[in-house]
Amino acid sequence: MFWVEEGRKGSEVDLLFMAESANVPVISEDSVTLLLRPEEATAVRIDSVSFKNFGKIYSGAKFKVYVLLKSVETMGRSYQFIIRTYDHDFHVLADVGVDR
Repeated sequence: MFWVEEGRKGSEVDLLFMAESANVPVISEDSVTLLLRPEEATAVRIDSVSFKNFGKIYSGAKFKVYVLLKSVETMGRSYQFIIRTYDHDFHVLADVGVDR
């Protein structure tokens, strides 16, 4: 899912560094309703929450899997990687979140 280059020092190879430096744009307004649950789409509009789409990591006959990054603007860092499965009509089937 992520390429980590050997030879880097310290925190330059962890997921936090990748989340903060990745050249992945924030999910656009037109994709918010497609990729996010209704309460997440509302949080994007009224709270300091953003999501990035790190892409599809699996596609099969019944579902596909995407990796999303949720970022909340707080006093510190608040990130959550979400592995989310969708049917082929983009209805959310399940997700797993990993906080950082």
